[in-house]
Amino acid sequence: MATAMRQEERVIPLRKPGVNWDVLFAWLVYLAYKLTLQAAMVVIYVGVIADGLRRQNSIFGQKVYRVPFLGFLRDFEVTYRLDYAMVGSIMMAFLVCWAWSMMIEMYLDGMSRVTDRKRREYTGWIVLGTAVLVGDAILFYSSAAEAGWSETSLSLSAGVSTIVYVAIVVLVNFIGVSLKSKTKRED
Repeated sequence: MATAMRQEERVIPLRKPGVNWDVLFAWLVYLAYKLTLQAAMVVIYVGVIADGLRRQNSIFGQKVYRVPFLGFLRDFEVTYRLDYAMVGSIMMAFLVCWAWSMMIEMYLDGMSRVTDRKRREYTGWIVLGTAVLVGDAILFYSSAAEAGWSETSLSLSAGVSTIVYVAIVVLVNFIGVSLKSKTKRED
């Protein structure tokens, strides 16, 4: 009986009881950030990139309701104007935010303490993420250059605005990654 009591005394709880208010507050700040600033960025992003997609290839201007089984979209005012560029830019917005977040997290993690398998995985993500991000910058530049008054495809103002755009996207995603890192429970 004395042995049973000693074993019960040695039981160590896995987690501290109660709520960790710092972690809960960090989650609330992170979610508020995602729902406000990053959502606003996506709305602006969709308009600009959709325009870039339409300018790059006219097929993106076709309406979505022409796709088989999606003809019902023609009956609604909101979805009647929906074209491939809008759908593509929504997908691209999420891909770009995800790619920047992944790249920033990998950069902050560092490569010194990762296994060889993880290093190959990181390399794959870097290649795919870079392709998405370069395509995004090209589409933004295309939209900005075509929106200008000049007849040439090279534009200093479009180049500067693309650099500023990429910097803003990086900053917004860096803040998101930074806020997310504070949500991890520290015991």
